[in-house]
Amino acid sequence: MEWAWRLSDIEPQERLSIQATPIQGETAAAVWASLQERIYQYLLSAIVDGRFSPGDAIPTEVELQRLFSVSRTPVRQALGRLQTEGLIVRKQGMGSFVKKPSPDNAWTKASGFAAYFREQWDQISIEICEWGMKVPEPHIAAFFGSPVDEPLTRTLRLRRQEGRPVMLLEKWFLAEIPEDHLKDAEASDIFFDFMKEHGVVLARAEETIEAVGLPAEHASFLEVPKGTPAMFIERRSMDKTKRPAAFTKYWVPRGTWRYHSSIIT
Repeated sequence: MEWAWRLSDIEPQERLSIQATPIQGETAAAVWASLQERIYQYLLSAIVDGRFSPGDAIPTEVELQRLFSVSRTPVRQALGRLQTEGLIVRKQGMGSFVKKPSPDNAWTKASGFAAYFREQWDQISIEICEWGMKVPEPHIAAFFGSPVDEPLTRTLRLRRQEGRPVMLLEKWFLAEIPEDHLKDAEASDIFFDFMKEHGVVLARAEETIEAVGLPAEHASFLEVPKGTPAMFIERRSMDKTKRPAAFTKYWVPRGTWRYHSSIIT
């Protein structure tokens, strides 16, 4: 594994200037507090000014011990403080990473999988499997009010949690949305922010859910056997004027994520 930062990247004179030397007369507790504050401030500034970007690995405990000439205790205190403040995530056997910002859009908030997006966002990644123009199924064309033979923009994406496939999504849009811009938005998973910037404010969504056996093609993307039981969900998203904005189909294999819905009367 390659780290984003290494002790060797720092010049010797720079290392000397940030080494922590206990001040005579201080108690052990005061010394540790001073040391962990120096380590904390160093890492905090590196995160804030962008030297460490979201998802980047930060120096290991051993590297920080060498850099500051300290024991493990103040290093762990500084890392624990950053973790408590939601700035880093620590993964067993892998190290510490700058935390990615949690999603803040209508889709993730309203989804039955919202808890996963809210609590485990740092473990979730997304990749585009297919992209282009395609003639949709008749019921999708009917949703958009388009001719049955008119191609629409389509993406097929895969969500993973810690590398394991957990959801396959097929999303359809009106073809009038610039394809290159939408691809960028999809790749960074900021589709709804992009739509809002272009005057489309999503206000309502309807979902239907059923149990299915995964067909071979979908099972291949999700790395499970053909016929594996899965949730199949169709989501119709509309804007504030009730115009169609997006049609999404997604498949979630059994044994991965659970769907949660709250009903308020």
